[in-house]
Amino acid sequence: MDGTKRSWQIDQGISFDFKNKFSLMAHHSQEFKAQDDVLFEEDFRNNLTKLMVGFNMQEYDYASFAYIRGRNFGWKFDMLEVGKNLRLSKNVAIEFDMARIFFYGTSPRNQFVMMLKGHFNFSEDFYSKILFQTNTLTDVEKSNFEFILTYRIFRPAGFIHFIYQTGRSRFGVPPPEGSRVFVKLNYTF
Repeated sequence: MDGTKRSWQIDQGISFDFKNKFSLMAHHSQEFKAQDDVLFEEDFRNNLTKLMVGFNMQEYDYASFAYIRGRNFGWKFDMLEVGKNLRLSKNVAIEFDMARIFFYGTSPRNQFVMMLKGHFNFSEDFYSKILFQTNTLTDVEKSNFEFILTYRIFRPAGFIHFIYQTGRSRFGVPPPEGSRVFVKLNYTF
């Protein structure tokens, strides 16, 4: 514990769920990233404050609207976000989220971010997820696609995942060429 800390993060939040199925939430996060001459060229103090109104948040069929304000690696930003989940049947559900991010200063990173997820449950232990995400940057459009097939091999918390990805990379970094397929084994003790 001697010396300068590399990073830390503190999250705080409060939420209210009302009998009429509306919810209010406030969340605040502070984090510190120390200069390491690899990822960070200087010390960064990031923060994010989120205020959200939701309807039917405790169920799968919900809708939400959020306003987010903060600082991310030296850039101030505001973000508006809407989300909607919809259960189409007992085994099929979709989620849609869209956000508009406004960075302040000379940043060319103002963008729309859209995400569409699909879930299909073959059984209680075998299910699939599809994710499509796109964001629009000035002069660049980036898309991610991911397909996950999951089987629960050890109850209650042992899973094997078969994953196909294309377009995944850190934001601001050009996506790698080609696609990836891999297997992940997950067990929580």
